[in-house]
Amino acid sequence: MTFVDFFTVSEKRKVWIDDLLLHLDHICALGGVDHVAFGSDFDGITETFGDMHPQQITPSY
Repeated sequence: MTFVDFFTVSEKRKVWIDDLLLHLDHICALGGVDHVAFGSDFDGITETFGDMHPQQITPSY
């Protein structure tokens, strides 16, 4: 599962954490919770979710 906006929703618009949760629910419905992996993929993107930013998830060392 990636956090890249255009992989999460089909229409071009700002993506929110609720969209990510719906995407997760869809993945779980297809393959079950034992088959979910997270890959934030924040490097190289220019936009993030409307209410989530890489700095909130990945601490800077």
